[in-house]
Amino acid sequence: MTEVPDGLVTGTTPLTADALEPRVGEEFLFARPAKPDGTFAGVLRMKLMSLARLPRHDLTEREPFSIIFVLVDQAPLGMGLHRLLHPELEPFDMFLSRVVAPRLQKSDPTGMFYEAVFN
Repeated sequence: MTEVPDGLVTGTTPLTADALEPRVGEEFLFARPAKPDGTFAGVLRMKLMSLARLPRHDLTEREPFSIIFVLVDQAPLGMGLHRLLHPELEPFDMFLSRVVAPRLQKSDPTGMFYEAVFN
């Protein structure tokens, strides 16, 4: 299991579709939600499988998008915010929901798929 660096603080730069689109196919580390004492409950690896740009509406400051990750051979995610860790991006907390992704499951039938939506 990979350790989460001490003193890691979530970034203030918004995550964008432009920042993630070239990274589709890459593995990302995620820190599991914090324990009651504030320490992270371990780190897991997930592969970014897809990014979909969503229609923009008048109230959005950034372009809306959704991303889907696959988790393989690891315990399922628990509830709460998971911290994305990538050497070229600021750490970013996101809520991931388990989804059914038939198109993606054809290429990885044993994986568990998780989606985050940014509006």
